[in-house]
Formats: sequence, C-alpha cells, structure tokens
Amino acid sequence: MRFMLALAALLITSSVQAETKLAPWQEKSAEALSSFGKFKEVDWNQNISLWVFVDNDGSDWNSVGNYVCKIIVGNGKPDDVYVGITFWDHQSALAGNGVKYGRNDCR
Repeated sequence: MRFMLALAALLITSSVQAETKLAPWQEKSAEALSSFGKFKEVDWNQNISLWVFVDNDGSDWNSVGNYVCKIIVGNGKPDDVYVGITFWDHQSALAGNGVKYGRNDCR
C-alpha cells in the first residue's frame, strides 16, 4: 500500500523531485534520457533510484537497462555510486497502478 501511495504522489506532484537534491550528472542524465522517444517519463525517485516510465512494446528491459546505465555513466556518474533503474508501465502508473517491467543495477 505504501508503494502505491508513493507512486501516485510521484505522478501527481513534482514535490518528490524537489525534495531530492540532484547532482549535475543526474540532471544531465534525466534530460538525455527524456529525449529518447521510448521513455514517456524519467524521474529520480531517490538519489539512487531512477524510474523510467514506458509503454510495453516487448523490449528486452535488461538491454534497455544497460543502455540507460551507459547514458548515466557517460553523463558523469561517479564510479562509487550505485543506481537502481526501474522500468514501469506508463499507462498503468497514470491509473495509479504499479506494473513493473524490469529492474537493473548500474554500478
């Protein structure tokens, strides 16, 4: 239940992002990933958690996760920083449901 409330709050307001102070590499990464047409929304849920909202198009989310990690590293992620990348169904999230397609670690 807490998860669903957190997801709904994230989608309804941007206050979660305002509370999370992002490093320049995080801001650059979100901007770069947002321009990729496959991603409907990109949001740093926490400093170590990147949420990517997508439509289910049959993608191999492990491969897409590797791509996202390369973008994050390319934008300056420090070697000692861990990032968890989670792919969520965009339409489902808008309806207040949490349908997760995949999760990748970026070290």
